[in-house]
Amino acid sequence: MQQNQKSIEDITRQLSESRKNPILLVNGPISMQSTLGVWGQLRNKSFKHLDIVLNTLGGDPDAAYKMAKLVRKHAETVSVIVPLVAKSAGTLFSLAADEIVLGEMGELGPLDTQLKEHIDGGQKKFSSALDGFKALEQIKIHNLQNLDTAAASLSKEYELRPADAIELAIKYCGETSGTLYSKLEPNKIGEYARALDIGENYGIRILVQHRGLDFEKAQNTVRSLVRGYPSHEFVLDYDELEFLGFNVSMLELDENLSQTCEELVAAFCQIINVTKVNLIDTVGESSKTQEKSDDVKEEKSVGRANAKSRSDKATRAETAH
Repeated sequence: MQQNQKSIEDITRQLSESRKNPILLVNGPISMQSTLGVWGQLRNKSFKHLDIVLNTLGGDPDAAYKMAKLVRKHAETVSVIVPLVAKSAGTLFSLAADEIVLGEMGELGPLDTQLKEHIDGGQKKFSSALDGFKALEQIKIHNLQNLDTAAASLSKEYELRPADAIELAIKYCGETSGTLYSKLEPNKIGEYARALDIGENYGIRILVQHRGLDFEKAQNTVRSLVRGYPSHEFVLDYDELEFLGFNVSMLELDENLSQTCEELVAAFCQIINVTKVNLIDTVGESSKTQEKSDDVKEEKSVGRANAKSRSDKATRAETAH
């Protein structure tokens, strides 16, 4: 495992040299641990441009939102590079980027929140918060289809007036669909609704605050990501992201960089569940930033010394009086 992690850092360094940008490598589940890792790497630094190589199957939307705001605080512009996958909370984080750069195998995913549920035997599984609403939608469709079929059948079979046929069809559908509706749990539906609201609200805030979208456009975009796809695993590739209006591009590869990305994808496949955060700066931007930080500290130190000198003079003046 250590060998894989080391190789990823070496490969990412080659990518940084090729793109002439510092790179923040973020691998594994998005959690408070990875957010703290990002904070540790970026603390006291600022960048004109920062590339983020992201490889994750998802994680905590709260942590993803916090990480997105943290990155935007330290970088004027941001490109998120996805050689393999940035699903779920990874997609939420990617909304904060000025540009999404996909490798040939790169993909994002929908934003429907995943909920942990217990099943028989004490095992845990994850299910989409959309599942309850999809069930409601299917029952509604089933009910309307039954109503239409029943009304037409009663009218034809018994030569009833349309109004009478519809009245009888409504009673019939109420009895048959009632059983289906009784299987739904209102508390669960409420839990699903709150879970979806979390991702939706975070996504809208990121697009408005950091991408400059107006509220209505941000809302429409995020709702498409939350509710517009049939499964959580749905592939959002270059074409789909472009259709949604994102600034997306394919990673430009020369012969050497092509080999580098193939190695990166192979390594990422092996450590997808390992948390790894590392800043790789081959262009010296971090050292420039640190010098700037040192200058600021020196200015603050001189300021404190001058303030102390003025205070001492004031004290001596009061004593003389």
